[in-house]
Amino acid sequence: MLRTIRHSSFWLVILLISCSTLAKLAPINPKEKARRLQTEDPDDLVLLFMGDTQYHFPCTPSNRECKEHSEEFREKNDLNMNCLRKDPNGLAAIQVQTIQDECAIMESRFSNEVQRKALFDLHRRLTNKPVGLILNGDLTNFGHSHQLDLFKTEWLTMPFPIFAGLGNHDYQNNVDDCVANQCVNNMLSWFANEYAPIMNLTIDLERSNLLWKTIYDGSFAYSKDFCSQNKAACVHSIQLHNRPDYANSAGSLNMWKVRASLQWLRHDLHKISNNTWPVLINLHNHELTDTKDRLKVELEAWLTSKENESIIRRAFVLFAHVHDNHSLSVRCIAGVTVPFLYVGSVPKNRYTLIKFKPMSAEIFFMKANPDGSNTITAIREFVWRPC
Repeated sequence: MLRTIRHSSFWLVILLISCSTLAKLAPINPKEKARRLQTEDPDDLVLLFMGDTQYHFPCTPSNRECKEHSEEFREKNDLNMNCLRKDPNGLAAIQVQTIQDECAIMESRFSNEVQRKALFDLHRRLTNKPVGLILNGDLTNFGHSHQLDLFKTEWLTMPFPIFAGLGNHDYQNNVDDCVANQCVNNMLSWFANEYAPIMNLTIDLERSNLLWKTIYDGSFAYSKDFCSQNKAACVHSIQLHNRPDYANSAGSLNMWKVRASLQWLRHDLHKISNNTWPVLINLHNHELTDTKDRLKVELEAWLTSKENESIIRRAFVLFAHVHDNHSLSVRCIAGVTVPFLYVGSVPKNRYTLIKFKPMSAEIFFMKANPDGSNTITAIREFVWRPC
């Protein structure tokens, strides 16, 4: 009987805490912009975008709240704003690395928790719920098993689906830089054999066997269609990962032949079923000149193809990688305006919400705050036009 009472009391406390939490929705500021964000239109397709959960990487120096969180530890251990030892003398190299790693872990845990709390609260507030979050790369910093496990535990349990891409820190940087290429194997094996099947994604990948090894050959790229509930607004979303011109091989327990995704992109663009939908081209790193030039060539070829000569096709390029950047630029490609968006990163506690409307896109630049609230830093309205 006593056990039953204690059990009932436990669940009553949990219920009261849950009700209290639900009643205390954190605000969205400023209020005039919040009203625009919370305006419900059944025609709107709402999607979230960000990059760089990157367990464990320090916050950007401009992330004031995160740096305040680590300030005492950094001062005590003579670390600068990037969690690096100011003077490595006096300590063994392993001691310096341990202290620096501890600082990075502290800041990464803080920024990821802030981002999750703010997104969770935003999701509860919105009547027209986001259909998903597109995460453009660098899920981890090195691809270690414990980093991937943290990502899965903390992000893949959010109340909305996450459509992930891989970044340079997930595999490129780890080729021949981790024992037996196990870090590369961790990330690519998880993505191909666990994540993609669970999310019902058809990825660009072929498998074959050679003795005791499985050979994986492809770009891992995939695409998915998203629509508003009433189908008034839809998009075709493409995930190219890292850089669409990156290719390499890595041998481990398996053999990984990572192909460039440009050829797959060309094929996917030409098989899109509805030519009125915006096409979202997601990748991680859009910084290198070669990457920019080769992607532009593919877009020009598609936009000027015979099938598109009498219509304005709508492309939208979204990426991350540079943690401090959260901005929109517009370029003229093949006579059509194309937006290019840094989607925001966890180390800076920034992300983007986009309302896709039948003929335009409303872009909300969001800041996640430590108290679980959200701040709208800017709103941009974009309409595809001839140029």
